[in-house]
Amino acid sequence: KENFFEQKTKSMSQSSETLQKIYIAYFNRPADVSGLKYWIEHLESGKMSLANIALSFSDQVEYRKEYKDKNIKEVISTLYKNLFNRDPDVSGFEYWVEQVEKGKVDLGVAALSILNGAQPGSEDFKIISNKLKFSENFTNNLAINSFADDYKNFDAFAIVRTVLSKVNADPNSVFQLIPPLPSDGSSIPNFAVGSITQPITILAANFGIG
Repeated sequence: KENFFEQKTKSMSQSSETLQKIYIAYFNRPADVSGLKYWIEHLESGKMSLANIALSFSDQVEYRKEYKDKNIKEVISTLYKNLFNRDPDVSGFEYWVEQVEKGKVDLGVAALSILNGAQPGSEDFKIISNKLKFSENFTNNLAINSFADDYKNFDAFAIVRTVLSKVNADPNSVFQLIPPLPSDGSSIPNFAVGSITQPITILAANFGIG
């Protein structure tokens, strides 16, 4: 019998993809297995809206760790850099800073709007699409190959954050070598996310993950 997460990897649901983008926007990393499962359950059960989930990310311990000394201007700038590998354009930056500072929208709505603002065919769209592909493959590989517990601490997040930062508009940039991740004496072997020559990704492909 398939578990919850295996069912999600088959469908590659829109919910999963959007939540991965929120992880990328706020934390510049792929979702961890337990976190993604938690938010999917809350979203698809109707317990929380997508906007409420996006806002909830700003209440997480990881957010406080990464953004504790940043004002709203720096936070908005970081969202753009995490999603699109660039500084925000002046008009977009000023608009979202004003919207949040004046309380017209909360940070969650701003983050969702920024990540959904990339136009198909644009450089931004290509970059976030590749980051999403990398992140989906990475998280699904963790679940399918029972490595989820190796990606639950800040040290592991920092390693993968560095790798994700290398993904850009080039389709080949989704092929990245993941260093071993520290976790209570165990580690994930080196593997290239997305590479069909790697056994870990062949397993993922069996569940419909390209």
